[in-house]
Amino acid sequence: MANYAKGVFLLSIGDELLDGRTQNTNASWIGEQLRLAGVPVAEVRCVSDRLEDIVRALEEGRNFPLVISTGGLGPTNDDRTLEGAATAFGRPLRATPESLNHVRSRYEARNLELTEIRLRLANLPEGARVLQNPTGTAPGVELEEGATSYYFLPGPPNECRPMFTADILPLAKAKVGEKQLVRRELWRTFGKGEGDIYARVEKVVERFEKHYPETFTFGIHIAFPGIDLTLEIWNVAGQALPPEIEVKEACAEISAALGNLCFTRERKTLVEAVSAALLTSGKNLSTAESCTGGMLGKLLTDISGSSAYYWGGVISYDNRAKESLLAVSAATLATHGAVSAPTVVEMAEGIRRLLKTDFALALSGVSGPGGGTPEKPVGTIHVALSSAGGTKTLHQVILNGRGSRDQNRVIAVHLALDLLRDALRK
Repeated sequence: MANYAKGVFLLSIGDELLDGRTQNTNASWIGEQLRLAGVPVAEVRCVSDRLEDIVRALEEGRNFPLVISTGGLGPTNDDRTLEGAATAFGRPLRATPESLNHVRSRYEARNLELTEIRLRLANLPEGARVLQNPTGTAPGVELEEGATSYYFLPGPPNECRPMFTADILPLAKAKVGEKQLVRRELWRTFGKGEGDIYARVEKVVERFEKHYPETFTFGIHIAFPGIDLTLEIWNVAGQALPPEIEVKEACAEISAALGNLCFTRERKTLVEAVSAALLTSGKNLSTAESCTGGMLGKLLTDISGSSAYYWGGVISYDNRAKESLLAVSAATLATHGAVSAPTVVEMAEGIRRLLKTDFALALSGVSGPGGGTPEKPVGTIHVALSSAGGTKTLHQVILNGRGSRDQNRVIAVHLALDLLRDALRK
């Protein structure tokens, strides 16, 4: 076939993906897994639940060696993926002993009645093979059509991902894989934008891209609210690999150029990195939050075992709470306002005194979309970090006042965490 594409065709099916009701996390996750396995993705497409859209996409899938489709395998009228396959390839839908056994066993295990509607899950295109779904009721489906292998997976990520890993990834490596990942380095940063980050490492990247264009890849992308950098070395047939000493030197150069902007070389979030540092230091933390409404405390307590270093906090959204719970003086609030350095200083010192912790973080700001003034525009944030050595403050107008309420709150929390990270380094 003259126009046969060398790579995987990822197909996501569902109206909810097109209109924004549901994020298409399956495509991004599967794409990453394939890339790390050295399997190229040629195209990613999202189509509606309309039968004609599904049929057209599946027919065009013949131009690829491997098609991975997610979504639309349920028993309801808008789950039409397998009907689309039956139409595209002229294979009538039929239940097989294997598919009936799969569906029956899944509903029996849940003590649910096997109704006529639920039995529809067993109808597969003629010649298809069942892929076991260990966590859901709808079986996955494998179908060979000419030189193309089609795999149909359920949409829920907790069902799709283990099935992809067990059944499809090994086949994809054998059928489409062209290269092997030899080395992957990661830098996670916070505090500067993409342009500023890239300017620091540009010379290293350009040098490697010039000498090893086929075996070296560099990526820089937003991992909100930070920036991730990745350096990858690939084993490609007929291409020279960079010497190990050069790779080590490049990594050292990048680390030096990033300095304290890099908070981890591992796949950790900033709160995970700070929490690990707290645990290692044997120190503990309390928090006083106003504009972030408990977001900082939530992120800390999302981590199992955080009670070892996080003792608690106060959400002092109203000034009366700041005064009565944290001993912020009425004079400070009257003179400087709730969103000010003096106020967050008293909030941090108040919660540290109350809970007797080594560190205390306090935040107050204007999250928006309303409430801003010329002096304190939307995005204004004040953070204080109190410890036995004194109290430090930070003031910033997040995203120059252009951020949404959610963005402002998330960045504010990470500014606070980064302030604590810096203190724990010293």
